[in-house]
Amino acid sequence: MFNLPTITLGLTCLAFWATSACARLYGTSPVASTIWNGGQTEHITWLDDQREPRISKMGKMDIELYSSQHTHVTTLAKGINPEDKSYKVEVDPNWGSDGSDYHIRFVFSSETIYTADFTMANMQGTSTHKNNSKFLTRTSSNTETSTSILSIPSGAVPYTPAVTFVLPDTIMTSHLAPTYMTPQPTATNRPSTSFSPYAGGSQTTVIEVEAKPTRLANSAAAAWTGTRLDWEKMKFRVVFILWPAMIGLTMAL
Repeated sequence: MFNLPTITLGLTCLAFWATSACARLYGTSPVASTIWNGGQTEHITWLDDQREPRISKMGKMDIELYSSQHTHVTTLAKGINPEDKSYKVEVDPNWGSDGSDYHIRFVFSSETIYTADFTMANMQGTSTHKNNSKFLTRTSSNTETSTSILSIPSGAVPYTPAVTFVLPDTIMTSHLAPTYMTPQPTATNRPSTSFSPYAGGSQTTVIEVEAKPTRLANSAAAAWTGTRLDWEKMKFRVVFILWPAMIGLTMAL
């Protein structure tokens, strides 16, 4: 089992890796509890996290609305000065359907910063992010911004990578952004996982455990040319979700 020094060292390394890629702008609204309503005026706010380079040196940014991890909904603003620290948005009900998987991206020429997923209600549009036939992915450069379409192969199924942390009394599973892979046509048995109490009477708390298919088609690599995990969002989740949770568990020990 992990002892306290081992956990502390691991957390320190994790924090160093995550914060080394963390942006200088920090979104303060919308957050996970935010609800935007169609037809209303909503506010986007952010602040300077006081690290170099400061937001005054980061250049202009675009503000984009996305849903379902990778589906571009609309461009909210272009060429915004990050020192403004706020922006008002008139929510068009036709942007999409009601949902809780929307998020904002602050797009600079050198990096992209994400807010937490939030909810949009009283929307009247047709949902676009439930159609898995294609994703819209934004790519940026110093001079221009372009949009490319990546096709999902027929028969592909969603696959969600997971990172599991095992502590003395807790098993924690953190899920990353879903990807799509094509399974082999050969039938495979779904593995099973079971847990029993530790010796001495203490019980194991299982937060979430999910079995994964064990075999994938050799053609999956070819089908996935040009796709990648959304590393920036994963680092965001490590810093603002997983890191506080691990600190709390360490203090509890």
